[in-house]
Order: sequence, then C-alpha cells, then structure tokens
Amino acid sequence: MVFRVHVHTPDEILMGHKLGFSGINGVDAVSATANVDGFTPLNAAARAYGWDRKLIAAASAQCNDRREVAVVQQVTPTLLLVPQMIKRTHYKRTAEGYAIDLLMAAKHLKMKRLHFTHFGFLQSRKATQGFTKILEVLLNPLVQTPLEELVWEIDFRGLRELKEAHYAVRTRFHLSDHDPQIVLAPQFEWGEQIPAQNGHYWRELVPSTNHRPPSVH
Repeated sequence: MVFRVHVHTPDEILMGHKLGFSGINGVDAVSATANVDGFTPLNAAARAYGWDRKLIAAASAQCNDRREVAVVQQVTPTLLLVPQMIKRTHYKRTAEGYAIDLLMAAKHLKMKRLHFTHFGFLQSRKATQGFTKILEVLLNPLVQTPLEELVWEIDFRGLRELKEAHYAVRTRFHLSDHDPQIVLAPQFEWGEQIPAQNGHYWRELVPSTNHRPPSVH
C-alpha cells in the first residue's frame, strides 16, 4: 500500500482554526471524525466539496450516538464518519478499534484510495499516541484489503511522530523500505486590502490561486 502524508500550512496553527482542506482528485472516500462543532477537518472538507451541511450534521449525530463508523454515500466522494473518542469503555472505542471498523467499511465498499483526515488539526499532543496502533491496522500485510493508497492528513506538529510510527510499523511488518511521500500544499493566501473605519484596513484569508488539488494516480 502506498502511504502519503499531507501537511497543512502554519497559518492555521497561528489562528488556532482548521480552515482549509486539500481535496484530492481520484480518492474513493474521505474519512473524518464526526465533529461539526467549530473549525474541524470535517467542516473544512464539507466546505471544500460543497456537501450538504444539514446532512453531515445529522449523520454525525447518529454516528456518535451509535458509536460506530457511518458510511455517507449521498456525497462525493463517499464520507466515512468515525465517532468522537470520549470514553474508552470497550476495545471497539479505541483508536485501533475504530481503525478496524474503518478498514472493514473500505473493504465492503471496495475502496482503493482513502483520504484519512482524523489528525488534520491536533488539539492535544496525546493524539499522537495512537499513530502506531492505527498504522498497525491499516498497513498490516496479513489483512486482505482493497486499499492501494492511504493519504494521511496531518497537522505538522504531529509529522515527526507519524514518520516515527510509520518507520516502526514498516520495520515490524517487513514492508518496503520507503519513507512516506510528504506533500506540503499551501492552501491560503492573504487577499487584497479591504478598507475599514478610521483609516484602517483588513485582509481576508482566501484560497491560494497557485494551489491545485493533487491527484491520485
């Protein structure tokens, strides 16, 4: 399986918000945490793809209520929602448990290319602790899966930990000795000056005119 990593821009760290989303041409599905409160990766993906916000909110609520991966095929690309991790009262509600459910959904839908966005904006350093366990599920060569490519959306604050986890997993499973491809895609730029009162002005952060969504081949 090909493993690629997409790292968002530092502007979002400075502002404390996840604003943009790099849609990838050719992916079969996007997986995201079922969280529509605030500037989340799910909301950023919904804006980028023009998904129905009411549909996404309703699907997220059901996903969290049922505590299981939900498949939303009414949008393009298909959306795989993973419940928010609140309490670890059962193995299925751990990072690796949800990763197994996600892999089973991908297998059922015969997905070849998955955009994994659950760490597109880290709220806590503790979030990096599950990287190895998740990759042990998704990259396990003993598991039959149609997935050919995994694109992991990562906050650059967790990039080093993800690379270390990938090295540990590929060493353990005797995978090909290749580092993941790192894609640093700028997503925003400051727009033109907009006059304000008292001689002041402001600028809007807008999608970069030089940015083109990468393609999966």
